[in-house]
Amino acid sequence: MTTLHIAEEVATALAENRPVVALESTILSHGLPAPRNLAVGARLEKVVREAGAVPATIAVLDGVPHIGLTQSELDRVCTAGDLVKLSFAPVQWNISESTQGTLRGFHAEPWNKLVHVASGTVFAAIADLRAGSPTAGATWTGELDRARALFVGAGLGNAFQATSDMVVYAYLVDRHWSSEETYPSVAWDDPDLAVAWPITDERLSLSTKDRTNPTLRAHWAAD
Repeated sequence: MTTLHIAEEVATALAENRPVVALESTILSHGLPAPRNLAVGARLEKVVREAGAVPATIAVLDGVPHIGLTQSELDRVCTAGDLVKLSFAPVQWNISESTQGTLRGFHAEPWNKLVHVASGTVFAAIADLRAGSPTAGATWTGELDRARALFVGAGLGNAFQATSDMVVYAYLVDRHWSSEETYPSVAWDDPDLAVAWPITDERLSLSTKDRTNPTLRAHWAAD
């Protein structure tokens, strides 16, 4: 599963608590014509540096989100002509509360989701449950708290476990929930996904539905 790529210069600045300015790339790839777009991109980064901060132009290249671009990557954004414009227009805000050990998932909802843990900490897991996908069966895991949000693309399986005493888990979605909506679910302890959940003792708590989710192989066989 692809993960976030943070340029060395940006990572160093963040580690040293120095200012970093995020710059979007859509205006370069889809707004301004070449070669003006490249000149504007370079000028924006120069202005940020002259102000004493580190520029971090953001783009998704080959499926990987990049925070901070090299010169060759900036050139590609401005000249490739084949980059797809990503958009996220949330229509609903959801909030759930969980106590330590509560585990929810895997659920592959048909909408994009931006997750933010408003209070507490969670162990999150993303899995590609799509049969035939180039990354089918791949997983990503990581810890989320108030300082780190997570974007989950439509169709990807997502799950999380509360690791603090109490968790307030908030997420924006770009499609309204409906009781008639159906979507795939896979067992939290699927042997092929093999996620190392942090809490598996008596504190582990699952909903009745999540206790009966099929394995990944069974899901693919029935699909």
